[in-house]
Amino acid sequence: MSTPAPLLSDDTTLTLPFTEANPDQSTTILLIHGALSNRDEWNLVTPHLRNYHLLIPDLPGHGSASHLRPFTTLKAARLLANTIHAHAKNRRAHIIGLSLGAYIAIDLATTYSATILSLFISGIKILPILRGPWVPYLMYLNIRLETLALSLAPKSLVDALMSGTDVHTTATTTASFALCREILYPISLADTYRWPGPWKARTLIVCAGKSGVLPTSDSEADTVRMVGIAREGNPESRAVVHREMRHPWNRQRPEVFAEAARAWFEGTELPEGFEELQ
Repeated sequence: MSTPAPLLSDDTTLTLPFTEANPDQSTTILLIHGALSNRDEWNLVTPHLRNYHLLIPDLPGHGSASHLRPFTTLKAARLLANTIHAHAKNRRAHIIGLSLGAYIAIDLATTYSATILSLFISGIKILPILRGPWVPYLMYLNIRLETLALSLAPKSLVDALMSGTDVHTTATTTASFALCREILYPISLADTYRWPGPWKARTLIVCAGKSGVLPTSDSEADTVRMVGIAREGNPESRAVVHREMRHPWNRQRPEVFAEAARAWFEGTELPEGFEELQ
């Protein structure tokens, strides 16, 4: 079931447009997509999470929430907290966040801790070089070139380069120079020019370790540094790496992604292939 965004003048009670699944289940997971994507990013993962009530929103500036601008992680966190408070079971949720969604999940946990059960995040790679004023223009150009390349390249070639990752069917948000600039801030830590403070939620950070011709791996060093901060708030937090997964592994091995998230939320052993990072 899809819910439209309400038309309110401020964000004190405003919630995000979202898709809901499995409303009869007693525990909620909220899934936060990446940059220039939308809630459809999760359509391969959600069938493997049938034992959970799911809230799958569009972020501000994205999808059906494109009118909620400018995008900032703090605005996104506030609207996600509103959405959890209004629609999650017992007004709390486990959080899954990938790429940009991981940074927003951290802001959500540091600012609205009462809404969080635990965090499962992936895609940490801090890129200070993205702070340059010219970078949004390069990002915009790169997105256009990628879109053209995907439309022209044989699917078999793209699948081979991306280890079978489904990058063909995800509906994406229309890019603009302004939106590119807004979403680059949290990825480069340019919002505050500093790393976040500790947060209370028990957190697993997954580093996708596979690269190659395409630079699709996350940063082990940044993942380790981030989990160190997480452990200051909750010593049960952990970081792992899977060396066969690429950055968008929710669309490479969605069943493994869902299994790993379930294992973390339920306190059971992670699937085979995950290695501990210290």
